[in-house]
Amino acid sequence: MVERRMFISQRRVLLVFALALAARYPVLAVDVEGTGRVSTRLDVDSNARREFEQFGTQTDGVVSAIGSGRGRLLFPWGVLAGTYDVAAQKFFTVTSEDVLIQSATVALSIPIGGLLAAGVDARAKDRRGGSRRYTDLAGGGFLLFFPGDGWTIRLGGSGHRFIYPPFFPYSFTAGEATGQVEYRFARRHSVAFLGDFGVRWFNAVADVNPAQPPSQNPEQRVDKVAIAGLSYRYQGPVLASVAYSYGNFDSNSFGQSAHRHRLSASVGVRLPWQSTLLAEGVLELTNYPDRIFISPEILLINDENLNSISIKLARPILSNVDIELDYAFYQASFPGTGMTYNYLRMVGGIGLTWRLW
Repeated sequence: MVERRMFISQRRVLLVFALALAARYPVLAVDVEGTGRVSTRLDVDSNARREFEQFGTQTDGVVSAIGSGRGRLLFPWGVLAGTYDVAAQKFFTVTSEDVLIQSATVALSIPIGGLLAAGVDARAKDRRGGSRRYTDLAGGGFLLFFPGDGWTIRLGGSGHRFIYPPFFPYSFTAGEATGQVEYRFARRHSVAFLGDFGVRWFNAVADVNPAQPPSQNPEQRVDKVAIAGLSYRYQGPVLASVAYSYGNFDSNSFGQSAHRHRLSASVGVRLPWQSTLLAEGVLELTNYPDRIFISPEILLINDENLNSISIKLARPILSNVDIELDYAFYQASFPGTGMTYNYLRMVGGIGLTWRLW
């Protein structure tokens, strides 16, 4: 109760400060919106080290604490939005995999007339501890078009820096361009089309095919990434979405190119006894032109790169507290040197979530 009153007190201070500024400077008049929550979990992880089965896996228990905040400041001249998430994991026996993960986003959007808005955005994610720590940074600008009749068009460009201390040659600097067209053709139905293109300059020399003579003029590794996809979303008594994307990862480094088909679906539904069921599935079919993938371990830093099924069942036990049961399954196979690397991981447990405001 002390913590909750403290958060409420802070919000009142911010609101009073905002109203005082608005009274003296109308251009600074602002509406404040935000949500915050804290979760704690107890899970069993079948592959605590996130290793391939060939190298041996270890099951362990893990305690997690997660904090999340979302907020928006609505000015007469634009919108400033931000998010922040922090998560800490403590394993019972595999303490070398204890991690602290932080991520944040910020975006400023300014309307220009009635059909256009321009803005800047940035994102950051940092993973400390464990065997796969990294820092991921990106920032750029975007344009939003609102032609009317349910259409929204977003065009963006950004710079991207990825740093991977466990093996620095996997680090890269990139320039990226994105585009998305969304069409809401009914109150509950919408479709979206997306396209991404990026060029990544790695802190590494490109590998040559071992069956060919060594290069006399080594080149920096450069990857070109192109992704196109479409999605459908339904928002009614049931929340449902399905998406498909094709990604072409073209590298001048041997064993780093791939062609990926990705299909995903999610559903959220209310159940009896005030319960909510959330489920999501991802299936990836990937072809490797060189018939080998040199660096499969880099894909294990993010569960989104894997085939997966996740299920969560939540029910309120107090006005601002939910109890949650969850289960997740992750699987992948990568062609390696003389073998196929198989990855399998299952995580399940129970947790509590407090909605702070």
